[in-house]
Parts: sequence; C-alpha cells; structure tokens
Amino acid sequence: MRSTAVFILTVLLLSCSTSPVMKQETAPAAVAPASPVTMLENTAVVYDRSAVEEVTMEGTSEDLPKVITKVNPTYPPSALGDRLAGNVSVQILIAPTGQVRSAKILKTDGEIFNQPSLEAALKWTFEPPMLNGKSVAMWVSLPFAYRVSQTH
Repeated sequence: MRSTAVFILTVLLLSCSTSPVMKQETAPAAVAPASPVTMLENTAVVYDRSAVEEVTMEGTSEDLPKVITKVNPTYPPSALGDRLAGNVSVQILIAPTGQVRSAKILKTDGEIFNQPSLEAALKWTFEPPMLNGKSVAMWVSLPFAYRVSQTH
C-alpha cells in the first residue's frame, strides 16, 4: 500500500550546552508572551514551498541534519548588567539547502532575549535535510540558554 501521509513529528531540545538537537522530556512549554519580535525570516534563503515537502522531525541528533555552523546569540548588555538569565526556544525552518529560512519564538523566559535568539538562529546552517532519499524542508527547535557565570 502506497502511503501519501507526511511524516510529522516534533523536535524539542534540551540545551545548547549539550547537543544542539535533542528530544526534551519536560512539562508542556508555555506560550511565548506577546512581543514586538516573535518571528524573523531570512530573505537570502529562497525555495519554492509548493515543490518541496516540509516535515517536522522528532528524535535524537542522529535523526536530524548535522549542524555545520552554530552561532551563539549576543547577550543583551542590559540583561548582562542586571545579571538576568533565561531560556528561549526557537522553532526554525531548515530549507532543503541546509540554510535556515525562518525562525519564530516558541517559548521565552524574557522578551529581552527574543531578538538575539532569532538573529542567531537564522545564521545556523545544516547538512541538507533528507527524508526517504529526497531533500526536504524541516522544522526543528533550538534552545538558547542565557546564563551569567558566577564569579567570586
């Protein structure tokens, strides 16, 4: 029997300090509060969405495209000065070329971290995502953790 269903799953990640792509086993994520910056698109990355299948994958890092370029976000100076910490979960759309096409906030601990997280996520690159031997666009989630080191 020929299946025409799209393989749909969700990727949640634990933290950037471990693997950039890992399944998260925690309580459901809170919805990101209203923010003036909740989504950015990389206009340099273009593909015909009608000609390319989009999937969302869940699994371990072995199941997902390998990260080629990882860009850490810039710590907002005012947050650093106030020693603010937080986590941001960004959902990205990896184009069939491996470039990030779109990024949006899924969950945030502080709006001050949204813009730098989105900007950094758009600069990541991956090996081209493949499904059943065919290049696809793929949605995955990236976590960004903002921490101020403890100095004595």
